[in-house]
Amino acid sequence: MNVFLDGVKRCLKAFPPIKWFLMRSYDRYFESANDASVNLFRGVFPTYQDAAAHLPNTKPASYDNSASASMYLERTRTVYSTDYPVLYWMSVILEPGFRVFDFGGHIGVSYYSYRRYLSVHDQLRWTVCDLPAVVESGRKLAESRNVHQLDFTTDFQAAAGCDLMLCNGSLQYLQESLGSKLKQLAARPRHLVINMLPVHADKDFYTVQNISTAYCAYHIFSAEAFLNDIQSAGYRVKDSWRNTGKHCAIPFHGDCSVEDYSGYYFELMDS
Repeated sequence: MNVFLDGVKRCLKAFPPIKWFLMRSYDRYFESANDASVNLFRGVFPTYQDAAAHLPNTKPASYDNSASASMYLERTRTVYSTDYPVLYWMSVILEPGFRVFDFGGHIGVSYYSYRRYLSVHDQLRWTVCDLPAVVESGRKLAESRNVHQLDFTTDFQAAAGCDLMLCNGSLQYLQESLGSKLKQLAARPRHLVINMLPVHADKDFYTVQNISTAYCAYHIFSAEAFLNDIQSAGYRVKDSWRNTGKHCAIPFHGDCSVEDYSGYYFELMDS
């Protein structure tokens, strides 16, 4: 297979018109794909602003819309292999009365799917922070399911003083780094669990994602820059893991693709 791929690369380098044709074909596919399972990436950009400037104008430019807010309902009933490291650490950390701040938790996906595995789930206070359209959808779902432990906010400052912050596949959509946001809190979370994060060994950049309902600027973190950012907010790494099978493939930028996503558990150093 490597010999074949090397041959393709040499062919594309030797015949630029072929590469141009393939890139244009992919561009058309990227912009027209609307299937619910779509998860496509295009381009490599140095900043969030550069990536945002290259979002096509045929769909919304974030999750803040009703179609995106309606995604992932099936995930409220399912736990995936990538969830188990998070469940392990939450089972170790959580105590009755703890407050969980689920940053980018969509409609409460993790709350619904995790609660049957957490012995103290009925003694937790769980807050989801997300975009307005998603929060509205989450509140309606909680009301329809008669769930009272789950509440929603659009204000990150509501995380002040929480016991555990969970970031499950959300940080790649931020314009401002998590470390910067944590420094703005009056009281930072004691525990920080981050999962489903696209981390590259040495490159830090942005790409554009098609999630079927919207286009999003999408951050690929370099391992060193990400760890430095969180550590600068006063945290130390307690554990890390790989989300095997969750990957980010960026056509025509193979050296920027991510084979496996990453997860981390951090603890506040002065806690």
